Amino acid sequence: TQTQNGNNNEVTPEQSGEGNTATQTQTGDAHRSAVVQSGNNNSVETLQEGYGSEVNVNQSGNGNLASVYQHPDYIELQAGHTASVTQSGDSNTVKLEQQGSFYTNNATLYQEGNNNTYDIHQGSVYGDNTLTATTTGNNNQLTVSQTDYVTAQVEQTGNSNQITLGQSFGGAGGADSTI
Repeated sequence: TQTQNGNNNEVTPEQSGEGNTATQTQTGDAHRSAVVQSGNNNSVETLQEGYGSEVNVNQSGNGNLASVYQHPDYIELQAGHTASVTQSGDSNTVKLEQQGSFYTNNATLYQEGNNNTYDIHQGSVYGDNTLTATTTGNNNQLTVSQTDYVTAQVEQTGNSNQITLGQSFGGAGGADSTI
C-alpha cells in the first residue's frame, strides 16, 4: 500500500516470495522510498513527513520486520532524514524513528543472522544525528536513543549480545560513541 500527499514523491516497491507486505506513507514533498523484499512473510512500514526524506529497505529471508518513521516534531518544510535498512536471515526486527532535524539525521543499519532486534530513536532540533549499526550472529539486541549532534557506531558479532546506548544533550551538544 502506497499513500502520497505532496509533490515530487517517489515510491519503488519490489517484492518476491509469499506473504510480504509494504506500507509506505509520504506526506510533504521530495521524499524517496525504495523497498526490496525477497523471502516470505516480511513486512515493511515507512512513514515520511516534512521535506526531502529518503529510506531504502532491503530484506531477504523470512519473517523480518522493518519500521521506519521519519518526521519533524512540528510541521514545517525541512530536509534531512536518511535511512537504510538491510536484513538477511529470519525474524529480524528494525524499528527506527528519526525526527525533528534541521537538515540532518542519518542511519545505516545492517543485520545478518536470526532473531536480531534494533530499536533506534534519533531526535534533534539543531541537526546532526548519525548511527551506523552492524550485527552478525543470532539473538542480538540493540537499543539506542540519541539527541543533538550525536554520533554512534555500534557493531555486534556473535550471539546473544545486548547493547543499550542513550545520549542526550538537549539543544546543543556533542557526543561520540564507538562500541
